[in-house]
Amino acid sequence: MQELSEAEYFLKKFHSLHPGATSSSFAHGQTLSGISSYERLLQVIPESEQPITVLDLACGDGFLLQKLVERQQVRLRLVGVDLSPEELDAAQARLGSAAAVLYCARAQALPLSDASVDFVLCHLALMLMDGICEVVASVHRVLKPGGVFSAVIVGEFQRGDAYEAFVQLLKNYLSEVNARGPRLGDPLTFSEQGLRSLFSAGTGFVEPIWIEDFVIRLDAPRNKVWEMLSLMYDVVLLSDAAKARLEAEFISAMGMLERADGSVPCSMGLRQITCTRL
Repeated sequence: MQELSEAEYFLKKFHSLHPGATSSSFAHGQTLSGISSYERLLQVIPESEQPITVLDLACGDGFLLQKLVERQQVRLRLVGVDLSPEELDAAQARLGSAAAVLYCARAQALPLSDASVDFVLCHLALMLMDGICEVVASVHRVLKPGGVFSAVIVGEFQRGDAYEAFVQLLKNYLSEVNARGPRLGDPLTFSEQGLRSLFSAGTGFVEPIWIEDFVIRLDAPRNKVWEMLSLMYDVVLLSDAAKARLEAEFISAMGMLERADGSVPCSMGLRQITCTRL
């Protein structure tokens, strides 16, 4: 594997310590229509009697792959790629005897043959990737003509609930110790205009691409919301003592938002991009 960038090394180290962090945080979340962000990606895959190859890019602990297995499409060929050996070990344990091929590799250099994949799915990882133009070229290369790429990424910031309060508290704590991690991702993935420039006819995709913003509800009791949000990448930049103080301050602040059922509101804006290879 090519030498990792500073950001990739940071992400790989984080996920070696916290395999399954993404699925544990987002698996229970629901959109206004009552489905998860993972299920939005699953909707891209049609029911078919023909063999279909699906690549889960940055597959993590295999949660999305498992959901595909549960659809019981007997001619579904599943492939997972991730930077983290620990995540891939967790994926293998989750999938058990289910047929899936797992690779430890960078998204910029996918270890797959040209035009060998029908669908590439990516859950909350595209916006973290370095060398985004190389990633797009790599995805284009492995997709068959007419093949589909769909990714869920971070979208518009939501205000007025636990997530906003946590982000502000975390910024304050990081500022106190002047802690700053590596820049994650490319700014082109942070805007609709940037995404349309990445996935365009010039890069080998059918225009116009489909982009939709949605909100995921992650409401839960205070301690559960803390467990989820404490897995944000920048939290690892804090000392254990600072993290403990942040937890105590956050849990206390959430008392003002707590509902009668013990839950607090927590929402995140996400965005789904779907496009077809020329």
